[in-house]
Amino acid sequence: MIHCCSQGITAEGIQSVADALYLHTSVNELILAHNSLGDKGVMLLEPALRGLRMLDLRHCCFGGQGTSHLAAVLKHAHCKLEVLRLDGNKVSGGSLSRGLLGNESLRELHLAHTDIGDEGLDNLCTVLPAAKTLAYLDISSCNIQRLSGLTLVVADAFHGIQDKAMLQEEFHGAIPDCAAHLQVLKLRDNGLSDEELQGLGEALQENSLLQDLDLAGNQVYVQTLQSLAPATVLQKLCLFNCKMDQEAAEQVVASLEAGGYSNLQELDLSGNNIEAAQMQALLQSLQHQDRAPALKVLILGGNPAGHSTAFEEHVAKARAARPSLDIAWQANDPGQTAS
Repeated sequence: MIHCCSQGITAEGIQSVADALYLHTSVNELILAHNSLGDKGVMLLEPALRGLRMLDLRHCCFGGQGTSHLAAVLKHAHCKLEVLRLDGNKVSGGSLSRGLLGNESLRELHLAHTDIGDEGLDNLCTVLPAAKTLAYLDISSCNIQRLSGLTLVVADAFHGIQDKAMLQEEFHGAIPDCAAHLQVLKLRDNGLSDEELQGLGEALQENSLLQDLDLAGNQVYVQTLQSLAPATVLQKLCLFNCKMDQEAAEQVVASLEAGGYSNLQELDLSGNNIEAAQMQALLQSLQHQDRAPALKVLILGGNPAGHSTAFEEHVAKARAARPSLDIAWQANDPGQTAS
């Protein structure tokens, strides 16, 4: 591993890093986060990157041209890259999508705070089903308001590939066998509407492989919760700081009592506006072993509830009824596993 995070490296000094990669061919991880490489720096690095398995270029001050050089790395026949972190750069979704076409190594793509927007996401969605190994996608804080293309990808629908002409050109007329393989999707802090989130929840009820969904920082209403509850594929759901009110909290309880969230292993409801009465109803419901039977972690901190002896008693009863359920409910409470 070469770790050069925050070392003041610029395009003028990046050649030494490239030379080190050429010299030490066993190096498979490169961390250059928080250096001002710019487009030129990424261009100089490009030929030396093809043997890496992990590349961290967070906040490296590059844009569309740099993205194009990284796409060339992804398209290379001998590309081994499995994890690519580009958070905090001005990434071009169109350029990156060209690199993802036919790539058979990338497992994780981190694009948080890149402001790819709706157009950039649409470009990515045209080719995501062809990125056969990609299982993890983080598009948090990307100024995304429209999920129509992504819901088709999540539902593992071939018609999620909108630009078939581009695929035919890229693969010389033969469209590859395409199926989405996303298992982890991070959508934090995008200000998504309830209609968009409801559509995503409905997509999860289709032939989806998505197991981990992070909606933190987006406002979640009853309709979205209703669409998420039947998604048996979900194992981890983060609803931190989703401005959930009492009606939303009551919907969670109603879904649990109706058999929803049947395979959920972790549920994060922290940082919302859930009052004591609704929180107590939730804990009482979870005392029944058949309510979310797979649940192992429940995070409740940062809600108005939790400042009374009565509430603490409900937490204690839930923990006693389900010893395998780790309940973290105070602001800095990691759960009973730490006690």
